[in-house]
Parts: sequence; C-alpha cells; structure tokens
Amino acid sequence: MTIRSAACGQERATFELDLINPGGRNLRVTRLDYAVSHGESSFPVASGTWTGEADLPARGKASLSLETRFDATPIEPESNLLHLSGELYFVDKTGYLGLRMMDLTRTSFQAEVNATREKP
Repeated sequence: MTIRSAACGQERATFELDLINPGGRNLRVTRLDYAVSHGESSFPVASGTWTGEADLPARGKASLSLETRFDATPIEPESNLLHLSGELYFVDKTGYLGLRMMDLTRTSFQAEVNATREKP
C-alpha cells in the first residue's frame, strides 16, 4: 500500500491510496482498519474502518479513497505530516480445491506523507 496523495485541514484528512498485489492470486480487499497520526510528534488524531470491496488482481493495482474526520485537534497545526497505519483484510478470489473464494488473511501497513493543505 502506498499513499498516492493526501490532503489535510483542521478537522479531517483525505488519502488516495494505491494497493499493489505483487503475487499471483486474485484478491478482494474487504476491510481496512486504520489510525492517523499528525505531525513530527505522531499525535493520534483519528481512527476508523473502511468496508467495501476493492478487487486487487494478480500482479495488479487498485485505488482506494479514504476520508476521515479527526477525533482530536492536531497539536502541530502548521505541520502537513500525516502518518497512516493499520491492516488490510482480503479474501482470495482465485479459489482453491473447488472453493470460489476463501478468507485469506490480513496484512499490516504503515506509511507517511506530507499532505497538501485544504483551503478553509
């Protein structure tokens, strides 16, 4: 998972994510649990869960938009640094031994980005 772009304001952050599947199995992302921290101090400002379906083909990519409202006011309001961490949950769509789909696993991620500032 990489952050293609991000924007932040006083009360929220938006992320455009690229999900990359280097393996040979067709996957479907079904959930993303995340936490957002802000600034050099990595002050926690938000957490949440995205649910839905994003197909992630073998050796392919998928895009995902994530918007979150801050639960706490950033303590470094001049900073544009955002930290995003969490877990992606997915199922294997390739099938195995006659199964059409199977719950496969989850994978952790951690990334940071200098976000663009949203206009008030």
